[in-house]
Amino acid sequence: EGSSMFAASQSGDLAEVTKLAGETCKDVNWQNSDHFKWTPLHIAAYNNRTEVVKFLLSCKANQDMETSSGYTALIFASMYGHYDIVKLLLDNGADTLITRNDGRTALMYASIYG
Repeated sequence: EGSSMFAASQSGDLAEVTKLAGETCKDVNWQNSDHFKWTPLHIAAYNNRTEVVKFLLSCKANQDMETSSGYTALIFASMYGHYDIVKLLLDNGADTLITRNDGRTALMYASIYG
């Protein structure tokens, strides 16, 4: 179930994330309706879980998916100075021009908070 994938991504439990995804990489784009439509990639980027982010990207997680507030994984990583994750996302083609509900891009957040 997607909520288990979300919890494992949040805690950084790569072994559990890998097990839950299985060979088909299921639930990597599951959105948590109780948590502002965050995905496992959002919560992993937010919590600086680099290895989990790397795995989710290898499973083709949608890195440009937005939360209900317009955050992307790149915006979260940029806001909190998670540079390794920013690099991973950029290397995998994250859209740098997506704006959050307030009109700011990941680069703008990096310059304000990062």
